Parts: sequence; C-alpha cells; structure tokens
Amino acid sequence: MAVNHNINVNLRKGNESISSSGKTSALRGIKSNNTSRGSNNNSSRQLARTLRTIRTLDTGALGLFGGMGGATMTVIQEGAKLASKVIDIALDINLARTGESINVGNIKRIKGYVLNPQSYIMDATYGLWLNKLRINRENEANAYYRELSGNLIVSNQYGIKR
Repeated sequence: MAVNHNINVNLRKGNESISSSGKTSALRGIKSNNTSRGSNNNSSRQLARTLRTIRTLDTGALGLFGGMGGATMTVIQEGAKLASKVIDIALDINLARTGESINVGNIKRIKGYVLNPQSYIMDATYGLWLNKLRINRENEANAYYRELSGNLIVSNQYGIKR
C-alpha cells in the first residue's frame, strides 16, 4: 500500500500573525548566529587565535608559503616538534655524560628563542628587570646570613692572617 506524506512549511517573517509570535523561527536563529559571527571578527577570541598562530608558526593559517594547508603543513610542523624533542634528548644525554650544564643551557635557550621569538623580546626587556630583582634579593639574603654567622667582610681581610 503506497503512502503519500506531505509536509507543508510556512515561512513567516516577523509578527504577521499572532500564532507565530510564540514560535521559534529557524531563519531568525540563523540570522542572529551569522551576525554574532560577523561581530566577533575583531574580538579578543580572534586576537587570541592570531597570537597563537604567530607563536606556533602555523604557516598555513598565516598564509605563508602559498597558503599550503592541511596535511603538508601538519607534517612540517610535527617534524619540527620531533626535531626539537630529539635535540632536547641529545642535549640531556650530553649533559649527563659531560656535566657541562652551561653549554647545554645556552643551546637550549637559543633553541627556545628560535622556536619562540617572543620569548627573546621578553627576556631582553622584562627579563633584565626581573634578573636585577633576583640578584638584589640574593645579595640581601647573603648579607643577612653573613651577619648571623659573624663572617663579616672587612677591608683588611686578606692583609692580616689570624
């Protein structure tokens, strides 16, 4: 037995009738959703996305290299992350073998600056001020413990042997 189903949809705009004022219109929902998307282009969310794109060097989102997107850029970025991990492991092995923590620390810091140029700018400006604060705090702590222990440094410390 054949069944014939008909669905009639009446699209009403605004408040043309009293019965449609209480119902939700799908068209109204789509329009409000589109306007909210259009107004969020300059919002803080868009700014955060842009900064994250620059920080992670997402060249596909930035439109660099002809806007190569998708799989190609994912392979390149994951390869860079893997290379960074391999360098970290090799540096840790070298540190354990030789004990040269200064060289390993300098190489890791340079690698961090290459991967995140913003950190170099932060260290060159804000980091210098923080470093001065740390040094002053350590100097005050050292002076306090010298006074407590009685190991005061005087000008003729090296002139007279006791």
